[in-house]
Amino acid sequence: MLQLQLPTTGLAGVSQSQSKQCSACTSARSSARALSRHQARRAARTGRGQLQAVAAAKDKKGKLMWEALREAVDEEMEADPNVCVIGEDVGHYGGSYKVTYDLHKKYGDLRLLDTPICENGFMGMGIGAAMTGLRPIIEGMNMGFLLLAYNQISNNAGMLHYTSGGQYKVPIVIRGPGGVGRQLGAEHSQRLESYFQSIPGVQLVACSTVANSKALLKSAIRSDNPIIFFEHVLLYNVKGETQEGYYQPLEKAELVREGGDVTILCYSRMRYVVMQAVQTLEKQGFDPEVTAL
Repeated sequence: MLQLQLPTTGLAGVSQSQSKQCSACTSARSSARALSRHQARRAARTGRGQLQAVAAAKDKKGKLMWEALREAVDEEMEADPNVCVIGEDVGHYGGSYKVTYDLHKKYGDLRLLDTPICENGFMGMGIGAAMTGLRPIIEGMNMGFLLLAYNQISNNAGMLHYTSGGQYKVPIVIRGPGGVGRQLGAEHSQRLESYFQSIPGVQLVACSTVANSKALLKSAIRSDNPIIFFEHVLLYNVKGETQEGYYQPLEKAELVREGGDVTILCYSRMRYVVMQAVQTLEKQGFDPEVTAL
């Protein structure tokens, strides 16, 4: 009789030595998985901690200028149902620099009215709305485009209060970005203050910091005068703090630095250039005063 001697196996088709090796591999894999899970949990805890630290650091550093401007618009729209926003892409898109971001969800499409690309048309509509009791905020998308609405601004916004013998007020804010910016063409990089400062009846306002951007815009919205509110494209991501409930006077300059030797006047982005120059002047022994218009 033929007898077959089968090998002794720890696993089906696997020898005892191979079984020991497989057990060792399985144990190693289990340990590795346990270690991986532990590391993943620790990484997750660390990641959450880092995110919390970043959020806390962001809170300490403050908000961006565009966020401060958005807060001003939001607070004034909430306080006064007559405040509305008119312009290109101010609704669902949130404005060219996100100053009205997501506000259409809170106030609806009529209070954040998206218009066709027709500056002269929607500027006239805004001026007419202001004459009837609303307080429109007109976004020009870019200050260079407001040349297309120059007739409405000069002959209507600035003059109607006076040519009507005081029967009408035009409480309108015309705001938007301007100035030299990165990757912008010449027609998107203009500063037109010299054009508009010659118009009787129109008030010009330029913000330079996070704090005064919010405070000045809130004051501008509550003013009964037609106001052109200048924002510089390179300042939208400047960080700073705001003061709740503060309305900065529109007719008063801001004393940035006290000094006794010389007075330097500046506005908008040039405030930062001037303050860099002040450091050099201080090293040379001068004590300059800096006033932001």
